[in-house]
Amino acid sequence: MISAEAPIVLEKACELFIMELTLRSWNAALETKHKVMQKSDVANAISKSEMYDCNLYIVIYSLD
Repeated sequence: MISAEAPIVLEKACELFIMELTLRSWNAALETKHKVMQKSDVANAISKSEMYDCNLYIVIYSLD
């Protein structure tokens, strides 16, 4: 069982994670002069930050 506050906290954490990763990916897209964000931009954003190392293998295998 979990407390009633736990889903709210988890929801906010997921929201912040997605927002941060999206902003980093958008910056990567702008650096490569893409008009539309692509998988490679997300991969570049993840590879440039140690904070996302846990997600690096997931992204690498999904690009294949």
